[in-house]
Amino acid sequence: MASEQIPTEPVDAPSFLAQHAPHIDLTQTTKTPRPPSHLTVILNPSAGSRHALQLWANLVQPILIYFLSLSHNNSWLDWSGEVEETRDVRDGERIGREIARQARKGRKEVLVVFGGDGTVHEVLNGVLMRQDGEVSEGVEVELVLIPTGTANALYYHLFPPESPSYPSTTPIALLYCLLAFLSPTSTSALPLSLALNTLPSGEKVLTTVVSSTALHACLLHTAERLRHTRPELEGTERFKVAAQMEVGRWWDGHLTLRLAKLYDPSTKSWVKQEEKVEGPFSYLVSALTSRFEQSFLVAPFRSPFSPLAPEAGEASIDVVAIRPLRRRQTRELVEAGEGERAREEFARTLWDVTGRIYEGGKHVDVLYDDAEGGEGGQGEGREEKGRGVVEVWRCEGLEWVPPQPQRTPPKTFKTLPQTRTRHSSPASSASTAPYTTSVRTVLCIWKRSREKE
Repeated sequence: MASEQIPTEPVDAPSFLAQHAPHIDLTQTTKTPRPPSHLTVILNPSAGSRHALQLWANLVQPILIYFLSLSHNNSWLDWSGEVEETRDVRDGERIGREIARQARKGRKEVLVVFGGDGTVHEVLNGVLMRQDGEVSEGVEVELVLIPTGTANALYYHLFPPESPSYPSTTPIALLYCLLAFLSPTSTSALPLSLALNTLPSGEKVLTTVVSSTALHACLLHTAERLRHTRPELEGTERFKVAAQMEVGRWWDGHLTLRLAKLYDPSTKSWVKQEEKVEGPFSYLVSALTSRFEQSFLVAPFRSPFSPLAPEAGEASIDVVAIRPLRRRQTRELVEAGEGERAREEFARTLWDVTGRIYEGGKHVDVLYDDAEGGEGGQGEGREEKGRGVVEVWRCEGLEWVPPQPQRTPPKTFKTLPQTRTRHSSPASSASTAPYTTSVRTVLCIWKRSREKE
C-alpha cells in the first residue's frame, strides 16, 4: 500500500473488510477460545514517511473498534482505548518497560506496533530485557506489526511481496499481521526468532533482524547521520548513499562460529565447515530475516520459500560475508604492497555482487572465474576458482573477534530462536573487544499459519 492509498478519512470497517478482505468474517466466533489478553497500541509518529497517525486514525482504529464491539471478542481482549506514542530516541524502551511492569501472569501482552524495525527493536528490548541484563521469560508477548518504517525488514520477511498471498498493492497490504490476529480462523501466533547480542561493554541487546559489523554496520551509522544532514534523501536512498561512502573499507579480525555449516553454490546445499573464519572482511552480517528492506534479499535461505529455510523452531542465524583476499588479483596486490589499489579495485567487485541482492538474492551464487580464483589466501588452502564470492554460513551462535592487541574479552553473538530488531557495531580497527550473538525464542508474531506460502 502506497502512502497515497491510505484513507483520508475513517473507513466504515465492515464495508472495508467485506470489500478488501472477504475471507475474514469478524462476526464469527473462534473454534478455540482465545486466552485472556491485554492489548497495547504503540505508535512512532516519526517513523518512515510519517504516515502512522493517518493509518491508525483512518484505517486500523476503526477496524479495531469494530472488532471489540462484538461481544465474543471483548470478553477476552482488553484495551484501554489509548495509544502510546514514542516521543524521542529509545522512548520505545520506556514504553516496553512499563508494559513489562504491568504484565500479569496468565495474560498475554499483545503489542500492536506502528513503526519500522527500529521501533520494534526498542519496544521488545524494553519488554523482554531485565535490568540485570538477562532475558525475561515471564512475560507472554505477541507482536502485531503495522509496517510504517523505512525498511520494514521484519514485516516483508514474514509477508514477502513476491508471494501471491501477500500482494503489495492491495489496500490491506500493511494489515496482513493485524488481520491474522483478528481472524476467527487463526489459532495461535508463530514463534519469532531473536538474537541475543553481548557487546564489548558487557551490555546485552536483543535483535529481530540483523546483528552487523564491517560495511553494513558502518553504513547504518552513516545512514542515520544522513537522516539529519541530507533530509532530501527519502526512504532507503539514505542507505544506498551511505554504502557508496563506506564501500572501500575492510575490517580485520576473525569469526568463531558455533555448530556451523557452509552453503556450497556448486551443489546448492550445506556442507560442514570449520568454526574459525579469518578476515579481513568487506561485508559481514548475521541475519535472522531473509531481507533488510522490501527487495534487499541478503539472506535468501531464511525465506520460507527457500528449500534451505530453517526448520520450524530451529535456533539458527545466517552469516553472510565477503572476504576480499579470496580474489586472487586482490590478494596479489596486497602482497605487493599496493593495499590502496587493492581496496579500490575490489570495491567494484563488492558493488557489483551486492547489487545482485536486489535481484532476488542472486549474490549467493556468484562465482569467481578462473582468472579471479586461485589457491591459498582466505580459502583455507582450497582451490578458490569457481567458488562463491559470497560466503553464507548457518550456525547457532558466533563470536566476532577484532584484531590484537586485545586485553578485554571478545565480543560474541548467540543465536536465540526468538529475538528482535536490529543492532550494529562498527567494529573499527580501534575496537578490540569481541562481540557475541546467540539465538532463542521468547515471543510470537501473528501470521495466518493456514496460508500456504
